[in-house]
Amino acid sequence: VKHRFLFAVMSSPPHDTSPVRSDRSFSASRRDAGSLVVDDLLQGMNEWRNIQDVIRSTFKALHDVIKAQGDAVKSLERQLEGKASSADVQAALQRKANIADVNRSISDIAHSLETKALISDLDNKPDREEVQASLKGKAGLAEMTSELEKKADRDEIENFRLQVEKHLNDLSLKLEEQAREVERRALKDDVTFQLMRKLDITPFEEKFGSVGPHRTVAQILYNKVDNAVLDKTTTSMMEEMKKLQTELRYECQSVREVNERHNENISKLSMRLDAVDGDMYASKTSQHKQSSELQIKMEALSREVAQLSNNHQGSSSLLLEMKSLISQNNTENSQQMSKVRSDCKVEISEMENALGFKMKTEIAAARDQFERRLMDTVQEIDSYISQTARKDDVLKALSNKVDRSEMDERIENLKTSNRRILDNLEREVSMKADKSALDKKIGYDAMDESLAIQEQALQRVVAMMDGIHKEMEQKYKALDEEVQERANRMETIRKIEQCLTETEELKRDLRRKADIKEVNLLVDSKADVDEVNRALLDVNGQLSLKASMADISSTLHEQVMLNSALITELCLGRWIWKSLKTKNGGLIPWNIQTANSDPTNLIWEKDKTFIICGAPGLYEIQFGIFSRKKPTVKVQVNGDPILTISPQSSIQQHSGARLHSSGRFTNSNITGLTHIDFLALPSRARVSIAYQGDEDAEAFLGLRKL
Repeated sequence: VKHRFLFAVMSSPPHDTSPVRSDRSFSASRRDAGSLVVDDLLQGMNEWRNIQDVIRSTFKALHDVIKAQGDAVKSLERQLEGKASSADVQAALQRKANIADVNRSISDIAHSLETKALISDLDNKPDREEVQASLKGKAGLAEMTSELEKKADRDEIENFRLQVEKHLNDLSLKLEEQAREVERRALKDDVTFQLMRKLDITPFEEKFGSVGPHRTVAQILYNKVDNAVLDKTTTSMMEEMKKLQTELRYECQSVREVNERHNENISKLSMRLDAVDGDMYASKTSQHKQSSELQIKMEALSREVAQLSNNHQGSSSLLLEMKSLISQNNTENSQQMSKVRSDCKVEISEMENALGFKMKTEIAAARDQFERRLMDTVQEIDSYISQTARKDDVLKALSNKVDRSEMDERIENLKTSNRRILDNLEREVSMKADKSALDKKIGYDAMDESLAIQEQALQRVVAMMDGIHKEMEQKYKALDEEVQERANRMETIRKIEQCLTETEELKRDLRRKADIKEVNLLVDSKADVDEVNRALLDVNGQLSLKASMADISSTLHEQVMLNSALITELCLGRWIWKSLKTKNGGLIPWNIQTANSDPTNLIWEKDKTFIICGAPGLYEIQFGIFSRKKPTVKVQVNGDPILTISPQSSIQQHSGARLHSSGRFTNSNITGLTHIDFLALPSRARVSIAYQGDEDAEAFLGLRKL
């Protein structure tokens, strides 16, 4: 033999195997075959050929050690079956309550007991008769419904507020336009001053424009206006002014009446809103008072319960009695509170509905009345503006008048010329008063009287203008007061909105509060002292049945030591060829690794044709080839063939035994060539198999270190 390796060939011929067996069947068959062979060898039933005695004794000692270890492992497994695993112990301990959980449960129970009510608290609560007697003084459902039906809801109030703001803006714009229009008018003092200085230019030109030294004073005075005509004209003007003043007073009186009716309606609405606000505030105050009293009583009860729990911690019967008493009190209190709450909710909803309808009706009426009044006021102002004279017209009229200084100058000139005429006449008629002198004197007196009458008429006109100005001021003042009233009304509307907002907030607060029934349910869901004590006793009993940590740690340490020893003894690997293609020299590439208990020793790389055995020693090799015809197989170590199996072997195969698409090994034979042998390998030996036969073949290889 050229190579330096020793190997033993089994005396029994290879047997047929199936490629569709699982890994477990392969390992079981291998273990049974290996154990039988080893037993036969150790008992001397089979012949040892070319094997030294030391190897035989080594195998025998190794077999005894492995058998003893197997028995010890089986006994440990039987013992471990009755023991709880560490995971089970940890899971059981996690399901149990610790001291912190128990303390937390006790504190929760104490806290829940603090929130319980006493019988004395329930005695202080009003009964149904007292509540009904106190509610008799309140408004009934029908009254509240009828009142609330007349109110307006928030959307309509908001729409009305927007409309009022719009009207106020329009009114302010119109007032600004009127102010600008009034600014364009002539002031009273200016008109008076100009009228005092002016005189009608047409009569003046007709009477005095052509006066000369050849005209006589009698002819000039003959063309003057008569006092009766002037008085008649002045009287007609005064009557027209009086009629205008009467109409203005009547319009102002109608505006005042509308104002008073509107103010009356607003005052009634304000009184009703104040009454509703008072009722809601009283209800809110009573509820707040009841809640504060209940809170004080609950705090007193919690202190008493805490004191009782400190003095009687071991008294479970007392706690049970207290719990039953508290649950009974809570039931009664919850019933009464639910009744009171339902009654309050019904009353609040009724008040809201009635108040909303009433406000709706009154605000709609006030809005219509305000719109009518506003339109009347605007029409009155427009008519008054149309009746007043513009400043440009007044200035134009004044421009047609003659200036007073010019008139005085012309009168002085006229007087001078008249004096000259008189002097001439006096020189001609020294001793007699002629008719011309008398007429001149009469003309001067008539002219003075006419000027006085004109001045009086102008004064009356000025007085009339003063009256009109005062009326305008009063109207402006009334308009300012009306705007102020609208602002006050808007403030009232804002107060109503604030009241509704507070009501909604009170409702939300009441909804967020927990009632007695919910608190009772939470308390009943908690565990009491007896349940906690029983749970602690169960935990202690179960813990007493469990193994201690020292025992578990020692057992685990022994198991780890035993497992490490078994792992060092059991070094197994198995690989499969499925690519149906060989490499150079017919070497089989191992595509899949199905098992490897020691990858550091049995080194495999995918699609490589060899398996590296790192540690030297004795190895068991198993392989099988599944093909249609009998193949030729060579086992090589480091490239040198050490075992050859040819078709001349006594292996029985059936050519028709073929499986089509039956699972993992597709299109393969059911039977094939299998072989088991033992090899003494050096360090880092490369084990490979060369195959000669059909192309669509599959194979497996197994190595186990002994």
